[in-house]
Amino acid sequence: MGTQEKEKTGVSFDLNITTEYHAVGVEELEEQLRKKITEFTSSSSIINGRKRKGSYRLLAEYTDISQAYIHQFHSEKRAICITNMNKLANYFGVKYVVSNF
Repeated sequence: MGTQEKEKTGVSFDLNITTEYHAVGVEELEEQLRKKITEFTSSSSIINGRKRKGSYRLLAEYTDISQAYIHQFHSEKRAICITNMNKLANYFGVKYVVSNF
């Protein structure tokens, strides 16, 4: 697909942007974030000289999102707001684009 144009506004956008981003759209971003949370909670790292297993609590400390909220999002019991989605994406280094059109 090439460049498409919105009929009413004349704004153009490129639908072939997946090579620049890890996720295009909210659904793909949520999937990527859940995958990253799974990787985080099943890994270990050295923090302040101690080996610590990844956990919702540790991720909550790093992202400033409550651990209950992270757990509920991860287990698909709760939708995620754009603010917390952005915090998780920034922490995990996930590049994404979400367009409202």
